[in-house]
Amino acid sequence: MTTSRTSQPFEFPGVLTLPRREQTPEGQLHRFRFDNGYGALVMHNVRQPPEQAFEVCLMDCTREPARPTFEHLICPEVMFGLSRAQVSDLLARAERLARHPRLTHFDDALLGEDF
Repeated sequence: MTTSRTSQPFEFPGVLTLPRREQTPEGQLHRFRFDNGYGALVMHNVRQPPEQAFEVCLMDCTREPARPTFEHLICPEVMFGLSRAQVSDLLARAERLARHPRLTHFDDALLGEDF
C-alpha cells in the first residue's frame, strides 16, 4: 500500500510541541501552540518541490483567535519556499523564545493578588 505525500504527517526534528494537523486542498496545515505564548502555522504545499514545499507564519497565541506576529527576526514575515530542515530550525527557535510579554504582564499581575 502506498501513501500519498499529502497524508503523511511530517515530523519536525528538535521541536517538542506536537501540532494539530488539517488536510487542505493545497496540502497539510500544521498548527503549533507553544507554552511561551507563541505558535506557528506551517503549510506543506504538495504542489511545490520537496526542498521548497513549506510556508511558515509565526503566531501570537495569547489571544483568541491567534494572530500573525512579525516582531521577531526569526520569522519577520510569512516565509515561503522553505525546506523541512529550515522549518524545523525555525520552529525550534520559536519554541525557545522568551515568554510572550503579554503573558509576563499577566504573571506579574497575578503575583500581586491575594487568593
